[in-house]
Amino acid sequence: MYHRTALYWPNVKNHVAVVKTLLQYGANPNIEDLDTQSTPINAAAECGHLHTVDALLLNERTDVNHLRSNKKVRGYQDRMVKSVLGPMMGSQKVAKNDGISPLFIAAYHGYQDVVIRLLACEKVDPEARLLGGKTARDAALSKGHTGIAHLIEAAEKDRQWKRSDEYKEIQRQARIAAETRLKKNEAYL
Repeated sequence: MYHRTALYWPNVKNHVAVVKTLLQYGANPNIEDLDTQSTPINAAAECGHLHTVDALLLNERTDVNHLRSNKKVRGYQDRMVKSVLGPMMGSQKVAKNDGISPLFIAAYHGYQDVVIRLLACEKVDPEARLLGGKTARDAALSKGHTGIAHLIEAAEKDRQWKRSDEYKEIQRQARIAAETRLKKNEAYL
C-alpha cells in the first residue's frame, strides 16, 4: 500500500499545472510522504523536474532545505539515502538526524538545471553539512559531476563574500551614494 500525498505524484510525474493548482488551493508544500519522508521539492529534485521545482520555489511556504531522513518509515528504508551512504560514507555510522536536502539530491543525480535553480534561491544553503558532514558539492563529486561541484563551490564563495564585513561596507557606501544622487536630482526638479 502506498502512503503518498496529493502533491507527491504530480511532482514525480512532472505535472506542473496540477502542482500549481494544488498549491493555489492551499496544499502544504512541506508535507512529507509517509513512505519516503520526501517533501514535494525533494521528490521533484530527485526526478530532475525543473518546472515543478520552479513551481514549488515560487511558493513562499516551501522549505527548500528540508532534510529527507534516513530512518526507516513504515518498514521502508529510503533507497536514495542508502545509495548515497554506501559510496560516500564507507563504514562511518550515520546519526539519526542526518538526511539529504533537495540540493544534495539534485547534485548527486547530476541534474544541473535543478541545481542552478536551487542555488538561485537565496534560502537554499549550499554549505549545509549533511550525511555525516558531507555537502551537496561532495555528493556531486562522488558521482563525477565536477561541473555541478564547481557551481556549488562558486555559490558557497559568493554567499561567504556577501556575509563579509567588506561586502557590507561596499553596500553601505553604494546606498549612501545612491541617496546622494537622488537628493541632487530632486534639487534640480
